[in-house]
Amino acid sequence: GGVGKTTLMEEIGRRARRESMFDAVVKVVVSQRPDTVKIQHALAVRLGITLPEDVNLAAAALASRIKKEKKILILLDDVWDRLELKKDVGIPFGEDHKGRKILITTRKAQVCGTMECDTAVPVDVLSDEDPWVLFKSKAGEVIEDPDLEPLSREVVKECAGFPL
Repeated sequence: GGVGKTTLMEEIGRRARRESMFDAVVKVVVSQRPDTVKIQHALAVRLGITLPEDVNLAAAALASRIKKEKKILILLDDVWDRLELKKDVGIPFGEDHKGRKILITTRKAQVCGTMECDTAVPVDVLSDEDPWVLFKSKAGEVIEDPDLEPLSREVVKECAGFPL
């Protein structure tokens, strides 16, 4: 972790909202031990609906609500294992996804394969001069002061390409 997957996802969500690319943009953190009821509830809250207590009825109600959105972006962050999006959670997937997009972040590349993702985009640590450019953009030109630059470059080196 720590390469910036969540930050990248959040920026995609912000831009999608700002540019009105979707009618709705909803984000849910899944985590290492996913709880279907919590995922459903988080989606329902963001979509403004109340779900029945039964998990199967909740999945059906959630699917029905999501299908009402012509264009929706669902952001699922920190997915560790395969999720049954349609059957268990209630997120239309596969043939039912017209106009609906799902973006998943995961540390495990095999998750994309098991969830039949259309496209996998690896996010790796920064390379070459990118960490220095990022650090400078956040810290300001002051880090190029002859007294500070060696220490600043050491900090960047210690981060080993992670955008900390």
